[in-house]
Amino acid sequence: MMPVSATLICLFCQICKIPISWGKCELGGSLQWIGWTFHLNAGYIEVPEREISKLLGYISEMKRSSRTTRRHLEKLIGLAMWITQLWPYMRIWIRHWYIDLYSIPATHFSIDYGDWHSLRSCLNDDMTFRIRPAGTAIPVGGTLLSVRHQEVAQPSDLQSLRLSDKRIWMRIRDPHSNRRNLSESSMRILHLFASWLQLLSPLRPLTPKRYWKGECAADACAAGGTCQIGGFLRYNNQQFWFSDIFTVSDFTALGLQLSDELQRYITCFETLAQIAILYIASRVFPAHRFPICLRSLSDNTGAESGSNKLWSMSYPLCVFLEKLCVLSATTGMEIDVSHIPGAQNIIADDLSRWDQKGHIPHGFSAHERFIIDLKSLWNIRQKPSLVPSRADIPWTLPS
Repeated sequence: MMPVSATLICLFCQICKIPISWGKCELGGSLQWIGWTFHLNAGYIEVPEREISKLLGYISEMKRSSRTTRRHLEKLIGLAMWITQLWPYMRIWIRHWYIDLYSIPATHFSIDYGDWHSLRSCLNDDMTFRIRPAGTAIPVGGTLLSVRHQEVAQPSDLQSLRLSDKRIWMRIRDPHSNRRNLSESSMRILHLFASWLQLLSPLRPLTPKRYWKGECAADACAAGGTCQIGGFLRYNNQQFWFSDIFTVSDFTALGLQLSDELQRYITCFETLAQIAILYIASRVFPAHRFPICLRSLSDNTGAESGSNKLWSMSYPLCVFLEKLCVLSATTGMEIDVSHIPGAQNIIADDLSRWDQKGHIPHGFSAHERFIIDLKSLWNIRQKPSLVPSRADIPWTLPS
């Protein structure tokens, strides 16, 4: 039926005058599309070696200097977004390049002291220039950042500046500037991508991994300077649960800068609860590699979206998603988060609000509890282990 179907599609395109490229109408067991090779009969996608070499060469050029252009940075991001469609766990790191793309460096401009009084009339309330001051090259649309090393955020700040009768220098960000600077984090990610691509297997299976048949859900709550996560996993006759409380100081020790009101970061803690689910599954089912389908997992839409897309530019959520990506890539397990209304997420909700002292809710036993160590959960380290743990081997496991 393939030749007949292909003919009908071609006729339909001709009748409706659809401007389709005939190169995209190729049929066969092996097809080329947007740089990938689809081996349909064998069931896998191949990234040609020339494409990987092309990206490696471009990254090598970018590593030579932290100074670059907007065009070069956009090309780097485009290539990285292309290849991470097949390896989504690497996409979260691209955010550092996006930050540099939109962080336009400022340039120094000067104005004669005699013309300083007319500067205010050239500015909008958001400190952007609506007209060019006379006798200057200041770009229209540029943003005034500081005057003689004194930062300004609003027009009223101009009245309290320390000035002299000499020429006045200002730092202005030109939105039309093509110059960009790569931050230390961006340079680090360049080296990360280079190392990853050099060791990358160019093949990806077309068939998805099988879904886990168990049940799991998680939730989180926060108030003041404390937060709590809770959840459970059930599979056949086994079940595990967790309920742990963390404070601002616990996250500060990990290098996260959070305010004393943790409720503002509830989406981050909901994501942390999903990380805990994946972490526990990798520990209690270590001999398996499968995606986890959380059919009744999270009542937080932000955590659901972030865990599935594995992408965010918002801090600190992006850092939590980085940890989720590392854990997924390290364990070989995937996560598929589904939404459940808060009124139905009763078990996980009660576990995330348990007082740690009274009766354990919903009939869970103390011996089924999995204690979450935040430091171990955050700083993911894999080490060999025996399954089952009582197995006997004639040699010692490496540390």
